[in-house]
Amino acid sequence: METDPARRHESLFEIGAEEIPASYLVPALLAMRKFAEETLAAKRLPFKAVRTFGTPRRLTLHITGLAPRSEDEKEENLGPSLAAAKGPDGGWTRAAEGFARSRNVPLSSLQVKATQRGDYVCAVKLNPGRKAEEVLTELFTEMIPSIPFPKRMVWNGSGLKFARPIRALLALYGTRVLRVEAAGLRASNKTFGLCRATDKNVRIASPQSYSGALKNQCVIVDPDARKESIRKNAAMLAKKHDGKVLADEDLLEELTWLVEHPVAILGRFDPGFLSIPQEILILCMKKQQKFLPLTGPEGKLLPFFVGIRNGISEHQDIVRAGYEKVLSARLCDARFFYDEDLKRSLGDCAAQASGIVVGEAAGTVADKIGRMARIAEAFRQVAGAESGADAATVDRAIRLCKFDLVTRVVYEYPELQGTIGGIYARHFGEDEKVALAVREHVLPLTNQGPIPGSPEACVTALCDKLDHLAGNFASGLSPSGSGDPFGMKRQSTGILRVLVERSWDVPLRPAVEKAAELFGRPELLSRILALMSERFQLLMADAGFAVDEIRSVVQNGADADSRDLRVHRLLGKIRALHGVRRHPDFDAVAGAYKRAGNILRQARQKNIAFSGRTFDPALLAEAEEKDLEKALSALSESTRALLDGKRYEDVLLKWVGVRPQLDRFFEKVLVMDPDPRVCSNRLSLLDRLDSEFRQMADFSLITNHA
Repeated sequence: METDPARRHESLFEIGAEEIPASYLVPALLAMRKFAEETLAAKRLPFKAVRTFGTPRRLTLHITGLAPRSEDEKEENLGPSLAAAKGPDGGWTRAAEGFARSRNVPLSSLQVKATQRGDYVCAVKLNPGRKAEEVLTELFTEMIPSIPFPKRMVWNGSGLKFARPIRALLALYGTRVLRVEAAGLRASNKTFGLCRATDKNVRIASPQSYSGALKNQCVIVDPDARKESIRKNAAMLAKKHDGKVLADEDLLEELTWLVEHPVAILGRFDPGFLSIPQEILILCMKKQQKFLPLTGPEGKLLPFFVGIRNGISEHQDIVRAGYEKVLSARLCDARFFYDEDLKRSLGDCAAQASGIVVGEAAGTVADKIGRMARIAEAFRQVAGAESGADAATVDRAIRLCKFDLVTRVVYEYPELQGTIGGIYARHFGEDEKVALAVREHVLPLTNQGPIPGSPEACVTALCDKLDHLAGNFASGLSPSGSGDPFGMKRQSTGILRVLVERSWDVPLRPAVEKAAELFGRPELLSRILALMSERFQLLMADAGFAVDEIRSVVQNGADADSRDLRVHRLLGKIRALHGVRRHPDFDAVAGAYKRAGNILRQARQKNIAFSGRTFDPALLAEAEEKDLEKALSALSESTRALLDGKRYEDVLLKWVGVRPQLDRFFEKVLVMDPDPRVCSNRLSLLDRLDSEFRQMADFSLITNHA
């Protein structure tokens, strides 16, 4: 293996193409990097790092620290057994000769190798390494058809499928051009600048000069640099009007992959449009035109925007005028939709929306609203005052939460469903709490998005999402694999996040039971709870808790909190387990619990009768079992109040404190005593131990740190 840094080289590979969709680029570059790293490792060519760059018209791979040659490979192949390979006279048999011939090695080079099955003949061959140029040529040639795209096309007689027609290939190893061919093209050391139709080819002297050479031709190949350029220049333009760019990382990311040379242009629109709700204006700018809205010091929208042009800084007045003209037309449409909506009454919209069919089993919006109201009542019965939600406000919000489905604005901008409902509800004089609940009942929109801000909005959102889950399951739909085409995983996570982040100590099971019952499918209860339990475990893993800590609590079938999916308490138990786990005696106590569980399981398999409820202290004979019984009795008494007070860490610390009694018991006491009564009684004592510990977690699922 080459270790001299002076003899290490760099390699560069660029696929130049017609404009590739922005959403294709990041997955393609990730796939290229993975393919390169895995292939170089498989071909035994040492390297330091693999980087990728990309624009809408080029996908680039840069490899540093390449050795001049791949490593030699020692290839070993077992042949016949030694007994079959050598005759009585010690000479090679025909079996050995045939094996040597099949492996293309001299008969005299065969070696004997000891295995578990005995001595075998082995052919050892040294495959010398190859030049880096050969390996890289193969790598780049094989890489092109391997890049995954949602859709591909064929554009010439080569038959190669790619996202868009490939127009140029660049492949370098140091300063040397590699003989890579694909799609009827041969790689060179030339690429193209911002405008391929008019600009001359750009010669790349070496991989190190690639970025600089293209920057001189108005192409920024590093996506991070492009994003920072957009962010910085947009902020500078906003500052001219004492404003700032309305942050949107998703839009910044999209703009980064839409341009090769971003130029920020400040535009203006008629301030009269500011009478439209700013949510509509922002969506018009961001979604339809990819413009960055600007806000003032108080957070209100300014009549300015920043557009990002792909090109050099010339003819900006013409570009600006075009941007402003197109946006003005969009905003005129939006104002028309908004004004038309305000001509209708809330009741008229609600009546029209009630007939919309929302699903095969879910029926109409009117059916859904009726179910949501009954789910809300079931939730109230178990939540009591815990949620702090006003019942009348929730009921009114549920009645109104879907009326905006028939508005012109939501028809044009579906993303504003809920938001527009809240705005219109406020306009038509509904109570502020009702309007807020209508607006926010769709939240969270993503797994990481904000949850509703008021108790009433949270309850309305829970009812909507529970009905959505039950309706989908009743229609035969269910999430599978990594996808979520029906939004069921996202809805489940949203419900759980509301309960966790609101710290509501409420069992979820009764509301889920009601949702399933309202579809006439009570058997759906277990499926919905299973999905939500799975999502809760993922939510806890994302929060940084260990998988075994989560499973031991959530999959603890003996705990009512687990069965009822009382997530606030489950989180408390997981958090306590995570903290106490660092105690030096924790693993020993968990190990003793597992040992007790194994003994109990074996006893059940042998049909030995026992129960913690039939335990008889009078049958205790050994000092060690008496000590354990005394410790368990004291433990049960002291932890009851701690459990009621949700002081879960204190409960675990109490249990860790019984390690001495547990150690002595298992060291000195024979549980499976020949006397059936003594044996059953000792099993019953362990059953009491199991029941005590199961109030918190199933410790058999805990992995010992040691």
